[in-house]
Amino acid sequence: MRWQKSYDELKQLLLKERFLADDKLNPYLLERLGPSELERSRATFLKLCPSVSQCVPAFGATNQWYSPQ
Repeated sequence: MRWQKSYDELKQLLLKERFLADDKLNPYLLERLGPSELERSRATFLKLCPSVSQCVPAFGATNQWYSPQ
């Protein structure tokens, strides 16, 4: 089970990196929410999603959640 913990930790790091650095999602959210609300939403997301196994769908499917104009 040690390998599973390491795998989950790596997936969690990747998920955080995607959320914090997504070049399509961030401008969309910044426009909709504003800078302070965007930071608050990131913090809330990371608190509510402490492990990748609790986040479905993963951020690989972000383009299904929004459609920037």
